[in-house]
Amino acid sequence: MHEAILTTNNLTKQYGSTLALDGADLTVYKGDIFGIVGRNGAGKTTLLKIISGLSNQTKGEYTLYSETGNDARKQRRRVGCLINEPSFFRNMTAQQNLKYYCLQKGITDLSQIDKVLTTVGLGDIAKKKFKDYSTGMRQRLGIAFALLDSPDFVMLDEPINGLDPIAISELRETLFRLNREREVTLMISSHILSDLYAVANRFLFLEKGRVLKLISKEELDSECSRCTVLRTDDVNKTVTVLEKIVGITDYKVTDKNELRIFQNDIDTIKVTKALVQNGIGVASIYDSGVNLEEYFKQLIGSI
Repeated sequence: MHEAILTTNNLTKQYGSTLALDGADLTVYKGDIFGIVGRNGAGKTTLLKIISGLSNQTKGEYTLYSETGNDARKQRRRVGCLINEPSFFRNMTAQQNLKYYCLQKGITDLSQIDKVLTTVGLGDIAKKKFKDYSTGMRQRLGIAFALLDSPDFVMLDEPINGLDPIAISELRETLFRLNREREVTLMISSHILSDLYAVANRFLFLEKGRVLKLISKEELDSECSRCTVLRTDDVNKTVTVLEKIVGITDYKVTDKNELRIFQNDIDTIKVTKALVQNGIGVASIYDSGVNLEEYFKQLIGSI
């Protein structure tokens, strides 16, 4: 069974009459690269700020490393975050900037500086001034800042935003290295699903502060695949009819009343007739399959 790092229950944040976060329920497991997907203003940053302690929820609660309430706050020492880019000094090197923040955080083991810079791929240019860093290098330095306390769980808000394709690729490798080599659990927000898809194994979709869907990468792949979606009133009997009468074996049950058929050139009329003749009510049968952007748009359009 997977160990839960973070769970939220009805987590809500209200600013005046505006619900920035509306009853969010989610779970992040140890080892996840957990992607939060949503448009600007969807509530991504609000969620991360509450968990990191930069903001307080209006109602609801969260559990961090099995601790809730005031005890959860004590667990934040195990969490690193990059929500707003730290104010790095332009004329100081990466090493000097991180040393400044070590002193601020009370970190006495300064050997951490070179370790985190190497981890994010900046070890060879650690003495280069911040003003000479590219956007991608600056993002990776921000991640190095979040790693200074040797956290087990790191939250990053829009780390891919504004990066060119090469910088995105370099950042992606950094994230994989953190997750696989240092066993860091990651929670990353973005408004671009395709960027998160390349790294995350689980996804939370947010819109107007509401959770639209929590889904694994495998489930997302299944929902985006070209297939025939079949909804009936008895999925168990449906499976029997498909296999024994229609001869369909390439399918997956996705809900108590739904399954997806992945064989090509399905004769939907034949399938429907066979089901009805065997006393099964057919609610719908239709072709499905979209790209990631279309999937995201359809989710948003469903509310």
